[in-house]
Amino acid sequence: MARVVDRADIWVDGLAAAAQAVAVAIDYGAELQDGTTMANDGHRANVPGLTTVGLALEGFTDPAADAQLFGMLGGDVDAFTVDEAPAVAGGVVFLLAGPAGEYTPLDGTMGELVKFRLGVSGTRLARGRMIAAGTFNNGLQRQSAAWAALGAGKKRTCHLHVVALDPGATPRVVVSSKSADSAGGGTNRITFNPTAPGALVQSVSGAITDRYWRVEVSGLSGAQRIGLACALEL
Repeated sequence: MARVVDRADIWVDGLAAAAQAVAVAIDYGAELQDGTTMANDGHRANVPGLTTVGLALEGFTDPAADAQLFGMLGGDVDAFTVDEAPAVAGGVVFLLAGPAGEYTPLDGTMGELVKFRLGVSGTRLARGRMIAAGTFNNGLQRQSAAWAALGAGKKRTCHLHVVALDPGATPRVVVSSKSADSAGGGTNRITFNPTAPGALVQSVSGAITDRYWRVEVSGLSGAQRIGLACALEL
């Protein structure tokens, strides 16, 4: 069903970029290699090759956001998660990781707001769901929508974006799975130990028959809080 884009949540490492972004695009393709031979009766035959993925982000320049985006250019691989329909329960998010190869920190015209543009060349694109997003103290966050079982030899990537962390906090963020959507029990699959805002990426390999996944935060003292978004590949 066609719809109007009226909201999106976008995480760029430790930056919640929705407050600056005005446009986002993800390109996904396969390089077609020419496999034409004399047996193809004069028709071109193409063979799918390596896949390519790119992300383009445009928004209004903000000093705090610029400080992070500027430092990303040409650096190590960064993590990006895009939820283009955050109001839809169980909606699909897109996860990709890759280096930022292009950043325009200043694009302005007299009388208009200053804009930025960021271009990323990803290494892999995955579809997933958001397990938890918000500001939390210790506790369990549960995603009720069921995932498919994870087959042997397959992997499921998880992005943890830490957008805020109280000084001195040393939280433990555990991603676990269960066979039923209920509190208690479960099998720990991934453990994150963030020490500062930023992104952490890990993967878990099959075979896993559990269909329900959740996030639990522990290790915070008193009123300490962590602002995070945790997305898991379908």
